[in-house]
Amino acid sequence: SKLNINWNLYNLKNNKQKAVTINSNKYPSRLCLKLYIQNYKNIDLYSTKRVENYLALHKCIVKMNNIKPLFNKLPKDNIPYVFPIIINEKYNIVKIELVKIGIAVTSWNDMPPEIEKSFKLYDFAIHLSKSLLLIPIHHSIGINQINFMANSLSKIIKDIND
Repeated sequence: SKLNINWNLYNLKNNKQKAVTINSNKYPSRLCLKLYIQNYKNIDLYSTKRVENYLALHKCIVKMNNIKPLFNKLPKDNIPYVFPIIINEKYNIVKIELVKIGIAVTSWNDMPPEIEKSFKLYDFAIHLSKSLLLIPIHHSIGINQINFMANSLSKIIKDIND
C-alpha cells in the first residue's frame, strides 16, 4: 500500500467502545489465510486470465478514437482487476450508456472540496476523476464478454461523435 503497511498482517478487532482498532500481528489474519487456502490453487489461473483479458481489451481500445488506455503497457508483475481508460469527451454519456447495457463500469474517485479548490496543485487528480473509467476484466469474465464490452464501447463512442 501507499502507506507501506502490509494490511494482510493486521487484524481488525472491536474493543469495548465498539470502535475498530488495528492490532499488529506478524502473521496474516484468519480471514486472509482462509481466503488464501480457498483460492491458492487457482491464483495462477486467475492471474493469467486477468492479464489475457487486459491484453485483449487493450488491443481493441488502442484502435478507438477519443479513448486511450491509462497505461500504454501493462506493468510487469501486475495482475489487473479493471482496465482503466481515459475518455476526454462526453465521459458521463459514455459511462451512462455502458451501465445501461449492463457493463459494470466504475469511476475513479470523487474529489473532496479541498482538492477541487486547489486545482493548480491537484490538476491531474481532478482530471482523472472526470475522465477515468474502469472497465471490469477480472478472471470471471470471458473473451465473449471482453469482445462485447469492446464492441459496445466502440459503438457508443462512434454514435456520440456522429
